[in-house]
Amino acid sequence: MTYADSRRGWQKVVAVLVLVAVLACQNLLHAGLLGTQPAAMIQDGEMVCAHFRVRGLVQGVFFRASTETMAHRLELKGWVRNVKNGEVELIACGAKQKIEELENWLWQGPAEARVTGVQRTPVPLQTFNGFEVRR
Repeated sequence: MTYADSRRGWQKVVAVLVLVAVLACQNLLHAGLLGTQPAAMIQDGEMVCAHFRVRGLVQGVFFRASTETMAHRLELKGWVRNVKNGEVELIACGAKQKIEELENWLWQGPAEARVTGVQRTPVPLQTFNGFEVRR
């Protein structure tokens, strides 16, 4: 066996090891065992993301904090924040059924809120590490 033959053999071994490592990382990502989970991976239904705008008396009534709590209960990912015009906006990603549950809850919100409208717009799938209040 020549040096060149030996080197080609090692190159093949390294290529196979790299492929195995890549596949292992993909499996860990899909299982949610690495830092971020791909948005398309969910077990209980179709994965969707939606952008919501909530109108009415929705600022100064713990709407964002309550939305964050509800999103955690529903195992949704995304964010919520106040908008300068007095609305609250959010992006939520998760199982389609859970997004619909969130939308129904948004029409009520916390006890102090007075919701007059909820606008829902589908958005492309996105990946978030959790659900957070943005300022």
